[in-house]
Formats: sequence, C-alpha cells, structure tokens
Amino acid sequence: PAGEQWLYGGDFGDHPSHRYFCANGILAADRQEHPSAREVFWGYRNLVVEAVDVQRGRYRLTNRHSFTDAAAFTPTVEVLVDGQVVTRTELDAVTAPPWSTVEWDVPEAVRPEDGDVVVRFWFAARESSPATPAGTVVAFDEFEVGRSRPVALPRGTQPSVVDTVVTAGPSRLEFDPEDGALLSWQVDGHEILTGPLRRNYWRALTDNDRGFGNFDPRLQKVLVDTSWRDVRSSVRRFASGGVSDGVRVLFALRSSMFSRALLWYDVLPDGSFIAHHELVPRKPMVRLGFTLRLPGVQRVRWLGKGPHENYIDRNHGAWTAIHDLPLADLHHDYMRPQENGNHTRVRWLEVVGDAATIRAQDVTGDLLGFTAWPYTQEALDAAEHIHDLTHSPDTTVNIDRQQRGVGGDTPGVAALLPAYRMPAGRRYDVTVRMSAHPGD
Repeated sequence: PAGEQWLYGGDFGDHPSHRYFCANGILAADRQEHPSAREVFWGYRNLVVEAVDVQRGRYRLTNRHSFTDAAAFTPTVEVLVDGQVVTRTELDAVTAPPWSTVEWDVPEAVRPEDGDVVVRFWFAARESSPATPAGTVVAFDEFEVGRSRPVALPRGTQPSVVDTVVTAGPSRLEFDPEDGALLSWQVDGHEILTGPLRRNYWRALTDNDRGFGNFDPRLQKVLVDTSWRDVRSSVRRFASGGVSDGVRVLFALRSSMFSRALLWYDVLPDGSFIAHHELVPRKPMVRLGFTLRLPGVQRVRWLGKGPHENYIDRNHGAWTAIHDLPLADLHHDYMRPQENGNHTRVRWLEVVGDAATIRAQDVTGDLLGFTAWPYTQEALDAAEHIHDLTHSPDTTVNIDRQQRGVGGDTPGVAALLPAYRMPAGRRYDVTVRMSAHPGD
C-alpha cells in the first residue's frame, strides 16, 4: 500500500524475532523523542530543589554537578494561581559547590493567596558551553502548595425527570436503563455526542502491559488478563428523583468483576451534570473513568500536567500550566500502537469542537486524567502497526480518575511500584462535572 509504514522484526520473514521490542526506548529510530525522554531528562537534572517549609518559602538546593558550582546557573521562580502566572522572579545566583546541599530562603515563593497554587523553580545556563547555549533551561522542579477552591453549583429551576430522560435548562439527557450509559446529550436541540458516555476500565495494552507476550503472541494470551476489557455488568436497581442541587439518576450495578458498584448522575439546573462512579473491584484494575465520542474536535485546553504525554509514575518531567494543543498533537505514535497521550493532575479540560465546547471539571480535589484520540480505543488495541490504525471522523475522549502506571523498571515488564497499582478490594471512585456550550 502507498504511504509511510513503520515495520519491525518479523515483518521481513525473520523468525525468531524480538519484533518491536528493540524500538521502544526513549528515542525513536529517527531520533525523535518519545514522551518518556522528558522524564529521563528531569531525572538526570543536576540541580534539585526540595521543599522544606513552603509556607515560609524555605527550600533546599542540591548541586549534583561534579565540577560546576550552582552559581553558574540563573534561578527563576514563578508562582501560578489557578494556572495563571501571578509572579515570576529572576533570583540571585546561589553558591553551592559540587555535590553539596544548601538551605535556600525564597520569600518570592511564598504562596500569595488561597486557591490552586503551584510554585516552580528552573535554572538556566548563564554562559554558553558546547552542550548548553546561554539561557538553556537545565533543571526544574515544581510544588503544589495549595488546592482548588470548592466549585459553586448553579441554582435555578429544578430539572424534570421522566423514567431515564432528564430535562434541565437547555439540556436533555437520556440514559440507558440496561447499563447506565448516557445515550444522548442534547443542548438547545443539538446532539453533542456521537458515541455514548460510558464507564471505562481498560486501556490499549502497552509494551510493558504485554510483558513476555511481546516476544511471542501465544504467551500474551496466557499471561495478560483482559477481564477489564470485556466486563459484563447489569443494572440491579434504578432510581431517580430530586436532590438538593437538581435531579439524581442512580444505577446500582452487578458484575462478577466487582463486589459493589454505583453509578449516578446529578443533573443541575443549568443543564450541566456531575457523573459519579464508585466500585470495589475483585481483581486489580487497569483504569477507572469515562469514555465518550465527540464530533469535529479541533483542540483541547486543560489545566494540568503537560504539554507532552504523562502518567502517574512518569509525570515529574511535565509542567503544570494551562496548555492548549490541536488534536493532532495530543496523541503519540509508538512503533506498535498502544495506550498513549495521557495527561495527569488535570483540574479542568475544554474540548473544542464544531458542535460545541465540552468542559470537564474536577469537583473533589482528587484531580483527573484525560486522553483524546482520532480513533477508537478498540481500533488502537487491535492494531499491530501504525499503518493498520484506522482513524475515524470522530474523536474519542477518555476522562479518568486514575490509570495504573506504565512501569518499566524491568525492561518490557510493567513491574509497577505499589503506589502506581490499583489493587483489588479497595474502593475507587471517579467524579467529574460536565457542561456543554454549543458552537456557532
């Protein structure tokens, strides 16, 4: 077929083969960075800032250079409130000999007010060298020192509910009585969705998820548990009625995969809604969130980690800010198609499309994650080559409370640290407020 193709071991009749495994490092064969390179660069930084007392602006600076004093670099500190930079100060150079640690008082880093406050330090080379032209940022660290303010919920005319259909303000929402999915979301008579908003427990397997199945597809069928991809559940109880802030539509779910599960939607007077799902799994989880399909998506804005892909065990090298990227820059091609494009520590996101701008917002302080792809999760999971991955006219948007880490401390095996797993027997929940503003 015409066009570019990425081929790997086994595609040339070479057997046995390590297939794509030799192409999953931090740089691609054409020397383009994979997102994990940003995490490696952060881990290799030679100037490390640690928080001692953020309320007083007291920090600790460690110089991991072997021959260079920290005074060779210009430090800058900036304070962000709700994603906006409110102060940015170039500081005096700090004298710290090689392999030393100094206490560092930075009054400019004291949080100025309540709210979602992030303090970020970075260091730039003062003079040019063969590796770093003057002004090159060589290290950074950031600290979350304040949390979001509670979100005020709207007041107004109480929504109406008939069976599984709710009308509120400009919105009409219809739910599936069989599994609790949001089948239709109309605003001012215009349909917002091209695919239902559903629960999502799965991700397209990463190379690390496949483990030893990377080398022999027959092993993958034995070693990889796909139970969360094929979850079967039913509604054992349905209820709807008024609550203090609107109307609640509640589904109690039954499945062999969880011992207890609830799904409910609080539809608010302005037509927005809060989707909440909680469960206690019987098996370790892969992901917990929602997925939906939207038409004509052009770009996504968000307040969270970025701009590049990041995961809960691979997000220190990403900056917290308000990012704004076109859809084409929100997914990443690996040698073998797999889960990609995730972003963590998300306070809110806005998906800008032809039909509407969809806003998803954290309302609990637990923060969210998201991905946006020009293909379906099923197509991504099934494709073995990039040229096999069929793009669609609609966009898949996944909004998560959590996705397990990607691991990789042992090459080709997830080998997740305990903090980045989702073990069975615990209660997990995801809560997100959704609103839509029709386009022109």
